[in-house]
Amino acid sequence: MRVWAFRAVILCAPILLLALAEGILRLIPGTGHPPLVLTLASMEGRALKSTNAIFPQRFFQQRYEGALVAGGRMRAQPYLESDRTARYRVVVVGASTVQGYPHPHRLASPAFLAAMLADGFGSRPVEVFNLGITSIASFAVARAVEAALELHPDALIIYSGHNEFYGIYGMSTSPWATQINYELMSWRLPRLIKSAIDWAGGRPVSSGQLLETMARRGQVGLVDERRQMAVEQLTRNLIAAVNACRQAGVRPILCTLAANEEGFAPAESAAPDSSTAMGRIWWQHVEAAHDRLRDGGQGAATIALQRLDAAAELFDDAAWLSFLRGRALRELRQHRLANLAFARARDLDTMPWRAPSSHNVAIRDVARSLDVDMVDVEAAFLSAAQPARPGWELMADHVHPTVSGQILLARALADFILTPEARKELQTDAEYLTRQGHVPAESVGVDQAMAELLAAAPMDRFNRDQSQHFRQRAADRWNRLSAAEQRGAQRWMSHRDEIPLVLDLADQLYADGYFDAALSHYRAARLEAPFTPRGDLWSAVQLGWCARMTGMPPAAVHDELLQALDRTRFVAQAPGVDPAFISFASGSLHHFLGEPEAALVGLERAFLTEGLRQSFLFSLFPLLAEELVATSRLQDARRYATMAAAATDGGPYFPRLVESLAANHERGL
Repeated sequence: MRVWAFRAVILCAPILLLALAEGILRLIPGTGHPPLVLTLASMEGRALKSTNAIFPQRFFQQRYEGALVAGGRMRAQPYLESDRTARYRVVVVGASTVQGYPHPHRLASPAFLAAMLADGFGSRPVEVFNLGITSIASFAVARAVEAALELHPDALIIYSGHNEFYGIYGMSTSPWATQINYELMSWRLPRLIKSAIDWAGGRPVSSGQLLETMARRGQVGLVDERRQMAVEQLTRNLIAAVNACRQAGVRPILCTLAANEEGFAPAESAAPDSSTAMGRIWWQHVEAAHDRLRDGGQGAATIALQRLDAAAELFDDAAWLSFLRGRALRELRQHRLANLAFARARDLDTMPWRAPSSHNVAIRDVARSLDVDMVDVEAAFLSAAQPARPGWELMADHVHPTVSGQILLARALADFILTPEARKELQTDAEYLTRQGHVPAESVGVDQAMAELLAAAPMDRFNRDQSQHFRQRAADRWNRLSAAEQRGAQRWMSHRDEIPLVLDLADQLYADGYFDAALSHYRAARLEAPFTPRGDLWSAVQLGWCARMTGMPPAAVHDELLQALDRTRFVAQAPGVDPAFISFASGSLHHFLGEPEAALVGLERAFLTEGLRQSFLFSLFPLLAEELVATSRLQDARRYATMAAAATDGGPYFPRLVESLAANHERGL
């Protein structure tokens, strides 16, 4: 008996040791998966919370095609939570299309959707959360959906299906292996061991190299079993996501997928072997057709179509041939046949970065079989593109919408959620562009990014002409920017990860005296970086200055300044925020809101902090001087003016400003 007990202890010892190690690791903060929601500050029955930018780390924890992939991106989104608020909350889950790539966060479809729903719901507060994560396939999307239920949404929108072949947790041959791997990595000990192995295995690839890394999975032929596996994987994961929502009492909404069919040439294609006689002839026809189409005109298109017909007699199941046929037929105004050719080219693409039509069929089948709501985004884009297929007007690259496409996607969602009566409150696209702060300089960066994408493998074949078009358009748009906008953009390039581009543009426009333009840019910066010291609070202070410099009535910015003042109390609790900056921001906002006592307290405290005084002197001192003179503290104002002059070049600006304010005060002005 003792022998058997001893053997049992020996057998169980490794398991017990592993369990002990796991238990110890669970006691150490930060060793588990990062949570989706963080609480940043609390006061008076409200909490400042935020979605967690490093939440996606749970999906980026293994090697893909021999490379360790760096953590995927998800934008943190702060928000105020209150039990007293009867809000309507929507969560949008997906990959980079949901994220809004390649545009700023405020120009992504969830941001436009929030603006539209706010119009439709009237006085009821609306929140839309963007849980778009770079490059994830539907398995990871379904896990993100499960986590998103923590936000207690009224509706959860799922846009997924483009990344089944080349996305993270995509193109799996075994769903059970995928699930086991994911669950195993939720344990601390396996993650620690895996991290050590990955650290020893070299540096991870960056997000910018992700496309090239995932492309190493190679082509997916037309009869490759992985095509059917991808459909089954998408179906299985959408069903899991829908069921999770329903069990939580949340309304799930599926979406079909839109893609660039008209403009984006297939990344790869089946084709005859060019070393054979037939292959050489086939390629001669196809290359000749491509060259003729570059010439333009119906005559060239007719000749190109003849060469393509000749090639098709040799081999017709080629994505490139079908795409070129679509271009020729479009030039000849044979729209129905052109549309069929472009759709076929998308399905024949053997490197399917765009979801084949079978994925939309699967999404519709899931919606039908589970009786779940579905927004037909594909139909909305097809309707908007008529008589053509979706192309460069609506799509920035192969699957990511332009800003116009983002609005179209948002409008399709809003039309589905809102009642017919509420839809009457929606504004025009141009009005939403203005509200969300669409600025020309950001379009330059988008064009440059798309030019680089289409010029490099695996996207470059038959897309180089479009790459050159983007490069030229970026140059033309740059040349149309004002000198102030160009200087602001150049300055941003030196610290591009620190603040939004639109904020550097706003600062430069203000410095050069373009106060109206600066005001709209500061508003955009607040949307882009809410609850941040520079993007939100500094921009709000500058809104007050812009309103003053343009002669705008204080009521025009009153609500925005009041909102920013409320946010200062929460931002003040964030780690690393300078208390003197909070004093400066709150004092300035109180001043513009006509609250002199609170303004003077904050402004004087900020001025007496040397580092803050040096950084914000020309914005801080005039407001402080006004408050001091108004409260008959002229001697203090003069003393501070001397300090301000000493901090600059010793010039007379600050003393003269005080004397001018004093003279106006004496005259009752």
